[in-house]
Amino acid sequence: MKGLSEKPRQPSPENIDPSLLKELTEKRPQFLELVKDAKTFQQLIWDAEIAGLGQETRAKVLGDDGSTVSVDRIVQELINIDIGEEQEDPGNQRSLRQIRALFQKVVELRSQRAEFNTLYREERVVRTTPAEDEFFAIHAIDRGAFNKEKNLDAPEEKTPIMIALGYSTGDIAARRNAVGLAELGRSVATFDLPPKNTYFDPTLNYPPNTADFTKVHVTALLKSLEECNKNVFDNPDGKYDVLAYSVGGINTVIAAMIRPEKFRKILLVNSAGLTNRNDPYWKRFKKLAQSAVAHRKQVLSEAGKTPQKMSFFERMALLYDFAWNDTEEEDAEKVYDYNRLADLHTEFSAEMEAISKKGGWKMPFQVADAISRIDLVPMIKYLKEEHGIEIGMLPGEGDPLFDVSQIEEAGKDAGVDVFPAVGAHANLGFNPAGMTELYVDFLAHMGEAQDTDEKN
Repeated sequence: MKGLSEKPRQPSPENIDPSLLKELTEKRPQFLELVKDAKTFQQLIWDAEIAGLGQETRAKVLGDDGSTVSVDRIVQELINIDIGEEQEDPGNQRSLRQIRALFQKVVELRSQRAEFNTLYREERVVRTTPAEDEFFAIHAIDRGAFNKEKNLDAPEEKTPIMIALGYSTGDIAARRNAVGLAELGRSVATFDLPPKNTYFDPTLNYPPNTADFTKVHVTALLKSLEECNKNVFDNPDGKYDVLAYSVGGINTVIAAMIRPEKFRKILLVNSAGLTNRNDPYWKRFKKLAQSAVAHRKQVLSEAGKTPQKMSFFERMALLYDFAWNDTEEEDAEKVYDYNRLADLHTEFSAEMEAISKKGGWKMPFQVADAISRIDLVPMIKYLKEEHGIEIGMLPGEGDPLFDVSQIEEAGKDAGVDVFPAVGAHANLGFNPAGMTELYVDFLAHMGEAQDTDEKN
């Protein structure tokens, strides 16, 4: 009789279903080919899941020695590396070590991410004007220079991406997005504007009714694009794709109205300025204040502070598309470690938790005022029709701040593509792996759906 402490024997070609062994043997070369081409840990996770498709029993892949390895285990160990980044040793992941090609790819991606993190964390200080004491920092990853140094092929897409962040978010919260974009082959930059900065360029032709708060951020965005062209990227035409998040959507569209020649594509992620457009100023302000309370509760809940109907873990389950449960294998420990996942993107959680403190008590009122003044739809139509700037909208289906149905209506009125995504207002920070894939894909195909509709 087998003792309680004795683990069951690892399945081998001699003691598993011959039909399953044949299926796994045929799938192994396909799996290894997918692994070879993966650019990110998220893609490796998807590759593992693909390898398990169609199996009637619990999904397996073949190890190098002919034994079977659980797909669930591989997925969890890849998540461990993804979350742990520089702190997590790939050698501690038992299942990954059973497939040498997969293990080598993990080590390669982990090393590359460490280099991208180092590049991103370097600060390039920019003074607003030579006469001003105000300054801010740019953080950037130049894939062109990186590839050249590593003797890699030049990136297929040479236009850099600028991340224009929203209220309370800065370079720390955006790091995983920036690094993810770099992993997918894009040059990327963002900037962190301290709340104390109040300078804006008075010579710029701002649209009517633009709040001073917005003018400050528009000035910084345009200054960042100028600095990046001069000293960061080899960008001959000077154009950028902009990932504009939350209030950053307002800042980006207004910056494009002033300097349209600097913008190629704009992706509005959970963007302000698209909801309650027909309400008077005071009503928009009031609704925004009420929604902001719900947003803060939701963010803290996702950061593991309070319970909520849809937990942070369930959100992640939707993103990665697997079930949160124990493995059916007798010898397995708990597959999905909730405590580890609660630590995911703690940088973002910490910055979100300080949402009401950043910039002092005036900041929330300044943000609400800036949003309540603006309807971006006419400007988006103008930029698209008169300057050929492609613009798309990527709202969060569970965003309590900016209602997805209203954003869909705004997109229809503006004549641009809208793609609602799983998540809420803070999905930029909590779901960077999946969202980064969406950003790149949307930017690559922006305008195609609209063009098809117009032809039909």
